[in-house]
Amino acid sequence: MPGKSIATVLALCAFALAVTLGVIAGKSPNVILGSGLLFMVVSYVVGRVIGKMAEVAMTEHIKGYKEANPLNRPAVPVEASPGDSTEVNSEGLAAGAVDGIEAAGGTGEVVAADGGVVNEGVDSNEAIAAAPMNGAAA
Repeated sequence: MPGKSIATVLALCAFALAVTLGVIAGKSPNVILGSGLLFMVVSYVVGRVIGKMAEVAMTEHIKGYKEANPLNRPAVPVEASPGDSTEVNSEGLAAGAVDGIEAAGGTGEVVAADGGVVNEGVDSNEAIAAAPMNGAAA
């Protein structure tokens, strides 16, 4: 939890600062350690409040980001043309289709959605892995 880390760091910095300033001012060790302990406790409480606010802000931001950018995006259906040997599953997707590119069964070729051969004689898995995602230009 970042809240505890923020509080701990802030408290230790306050203690170090109080001790350093006490030594520079020439105070007695009892006064230096007493004021250092007091500042450390107060700073820890303030740090916990700041840390909790940071956690809430991060949680809200992540929640909004996940709602705006879902991981489970809907698949784009592929329509089979007449005479096409591509198998289409129940969701309308070609078997092995990846963003508009599908592997031609056992030929070692990758066939684009328009029917053209993308990589002739290249292993289908390598070609699909190298294909641009989401229609991005290479």
